[in-house]
This record gives sequence, C-alpha cells and structure tokens, in this order.
Amino acid sequence: MVDSNDDGNNDYDDDDVVNMRFPNMTKDAEKLFTDIILQAEEGEEGDNKHSIMLEVQEEEEGSSTSPNRRRSSVLKLRPSLMSRETSERVIESLMKLDEQKKGNTEDEQQNDYEASFEMKKEEKKKSDDDDDGISKAAESVVESPLMISRRSIASTASLSLLSDVTEGIEDVDSDSDVIDVTDPSSLPYKPIAGSTTIQLKNPTDPAIDKKTGKVLAGWRTVDPSTLQVRGSGYNGSDNKCKIGSPGDLYECINADVFESQQRVPDIASKVVLPKVEFVDNDDNDGNGNGNNTKTWTAPDLFVITVALPTSQPSMYGANSNKDDGLGYTVVMYYAMRQETRDILRRITAADYNKRDDDEDNSNMNIKINAVRLFEKWCRCAPSDKDFFSRFKVLPQAENLKEMGLPSWIEKFNGMAFLVKRPGETGYVFTHPTVSTTNSNQQSNSCMEFDVSLHPFPYLAKKGICYMKETYFEKTVVTFAFCIEGRLEDELPECLLGAFQLCYPNPVHAIQAEDWFTAPAGGGAN
Repeated sequence: MVDSNDDGNNDYDDDDVVNMRFPNMTKDAEKLFTDIILQAEEGEEGDNKHSIMLEVQEEEEGSSTSPNRRRSSVLKLRPSLMSRETSERVIESLMKLDEQKKGNTEDEQQNDYEASFEMKKEEKKKSDDDDDGISKAAESVVESPLMISRRSIASTASLSLLSDVTEGIEDVDSDSDVIDVTDPSSLPYKPIAGSTTIQLKNPTDPAIDKKTGKVLAGWRTVDPSTLQVRGSGYNGSDNKCKIGSPGDLYECINADVFESQQRVPDIASKVVLPKVEFVDNDDNDGNGNGNNTKTWTAPDLFVITVALPTSQPSMYGANSNKDDGLGYTVVMYYAMRQETRDILRRITAADYNKRDDDEDNSNMNIKINAVRLFEKWCRCAPSDKDFFSRFKVLPQAENLKEMGLPSWIEKFNGMAFLVKRPGETGYVFTHPTVSTTNSNQQSNSCMEFDVSLHPFPYLAKKGICYMKETYFEKTVVTFAFCIEGRLEDELPECLLGAFQLCYPNPVHAIQAEDWFTAPAGGGAN
C-alpha cells in the first residue's frame, strides 16, 4: 500500500505539482514532451503556460573517451492549471512510452518513471461571515483542485487519462414527477438499510437476491490487519513505521449502493436503520437494573457514505457540478463493537485514571488511544475544522492485474487522503436517537459522515466516468476509514471500519428514485 505522505500536518497551496521522474529518458521521449510544452505555451494564457515543465539533466557514465549520457528528467505537471487538451496529450505520450517499453530488456529500463507529489502551503483568506459555522468553514480556505482531490484520487485522475473519452454520460433532464431524494419529508417510503446489496463470503460469489432473482451489488467485510495504519512512534521516527491495523472499532453490518440524479445527503434520516444491541459491563444483574447511562458521544451506529460523480464534466474546473449531479452513492452502516463500547464506558467514567491504562498491556489497551481519539473527534468534528479534517479515507483496488490496468497505475493505488473541506467534500450529521433496540428500551444513537467527490476537478471526474464504463464491473475495491493520529498518545491508529465492494455492475444499479418510491427489499411508510 502506498502511503504518499498522508500526514495531515503539511500546509499546501495551489502550486501543487505531480512530479514524473524519469531516471533514463530517451531523446525521443524528451521531444514528445517538449512538443506538448510548446503547444501548451502557444495555447494557454497567464499562469496556465506553466502547467507543464520538463527539467533535463545529462549525467556521464563510462570512460572519459567514450561516455554514455543518461538523461535524468523530471516532468512537472500542475493539473489545477492544465487544460483538458494538454492533459490528454500528456497521457497519450505516456501510453505511447508504455507501449514502446514492452520491447525493452530488463537492462535497458528506458523511459521508466516514478510519480510523486509536491504539496506546498495553502493560501488563506478571511471569510466575510463566519456565523454559519461548518457550512461556512470551507469558505475560509482557498484550495487548488489537486489539493481538493488529495492523494487518493490520483489513481482515479490517472485513469481518466487512459483514453480520449469521446462519449460521456449525458445528464438526465429532471422531470416534474421525479421525487426530491434530498428531502426526507417528500419520500413516499423509508427503504430498509441494506436492501440494495447482498453480503458475500467471497468476492466472486453471485450477488443475487434469492427472493426476487435480481442482481444486486455485492460486498463483504475485511480483515483490518491487512490494511496499514500509523504505528506507535510513527511521528518520532524517520522511517514512518506502519503496521497492520490492530482491529477495528466498528463492524460493517449492512451496505447500500445506488445511482441518483443528484447527491443524496444524510441517508440515515431516509432509511430504516439496522438495530444494534449491547451487553453493558455494569448491568449488575443482567436484567437491566445496572447503570446504563451513556457518558460518551461516539455513536452506536456510524453511517459513512461516499458519493462518486459519474456525469461527464461539462467544463474544465473544480466548480463544475460542484455539489451534486448524476452519480453513485456507496453507503456503509457500521455498528459499534462491544469492546469499543466497554473502552468508552471506562475512559469516560468519572473515576477514570489514565495511568492504569499505561500499565495495562492487554489487547484491549492497544485500541484505547484510537477509541479516545475517535470520541474526541465525535465531540469536536461538527464545529472544529481542524478535527473534522482528520477523517482519513483509505481506498485500495485489490485486483489491478485482473482489471487489466497499465502497470504505472499501480503506483497510485492505495493512497490515503484526508477529507479537509467541511460543507463541501465532507458533511457530518448527528441523530441522538434513531430506534428502540434492547430490553431497556434504550435508543441507539447515530452519526453520519458523507464524503463527496462531486467538487473534484475535471481530471478526477473524467476518470470516474471512464471507470464506470470500463472498470467498475471488474473491480474489487476496499474502503477503510480512520481518524488520523498525530501525537504519540493518539497512536497506534485503528480502523473505524472497513468494507469491500465486489464487482459492481452499473447495468444492475438500483435507482434512488425507485428505491425511495417502492422498497427494493422491504420498507416502511
């Protein structure tokens, strides 16, 4: 898994750069990119002329009488300034070089390259009105499109450049009879959470509803130890030690995948949520006569959604179809693990002494720092942008070779990213009580965190569109989430939860407008 410096501590500005490093660039390759640069300089204006640059350095090898000259080069790309024509010329050249390299021997290694990111300090401006809290917080930061997309979208942005997409997905004109899926009060039904998917044991199992015979989206749970997170000592060491996650705080118990004409926020208010029951450690006689009062904020149910735009962008720029539009929503319903609940009850008790945990080497203690950090995030994230921005997404395609992607795409796979723009790329919704669950008639609490890729720039959106038509049905992709640990007493990190989507076929996608009109697998009035 590629880490790509996912620290949230760096500052950035809109001079973000993708560096393509060629240790041994041929003169033919140099000419390819030089021609693109000349065309860009002729066709671009202002700062856009610097959207692509090539730095070439010759190094002598061999004897002084017969030197071999290696051309060590760096191709610098600024996607936030690059026109679609320039970006497509760049990828066509990269694809041409990939094709040529198939005939190379291992010793030649001509035109091989590595990709890295150069992130700098973000610009800040004062907001004229900060009274609206989280909805206005995004206005206080000016971020470049590349920074908005962050590192994980690099793989998607790269996919967008694999082909000159000439036929996009047309936006469907809204019709007066189409329901407003964003307004809970206008929905005829509340569908049952999880009724659009089938849980699988193996990725290749058929995702078929036995009652209806319909093909649905298939998903399965993931072993958290297979995903890398920051280990203890990460911030104080040079090697930035990563470890397999020591577990997860929540278990994925249901999921939904649907397509809609616009982004659907706050799913938790629009579906019948799953019920969760717990056994409290201080339930003295086992009959509900103990003290079950919650002393923490972390929710019993944590709903995470990821909104993927699939409407071909109509113009270049990060603000195209910024908030909604045609797209897929992946919804994951996570139930708090009993162990997490037990830790929360202990660390939020009035007589809690942290020193006792410092001396405890049990397996439960490994998760305490992560549980404490998540509890703080739940309290602070709705109103504190800094804490909000610690929410980390770890996406990873599991079968790149099976998908048939070019080898250079693998360099971008698994890049973690932080959701740093409240009210734009991330949204928090809280529901203190949602359903009656246990013998004590105690209600579950719910929190939802929505990740939206709709504000992402042209390259990223084009990539997602291309993936829908070409790769979605071939994909096994894992989504995992955690809160970024930055101090030693916040480490090791521990996944909040993980989920794997298996071979989703757009042909069989459930339409949100249908799902909220008549329940796919059952619903409530």
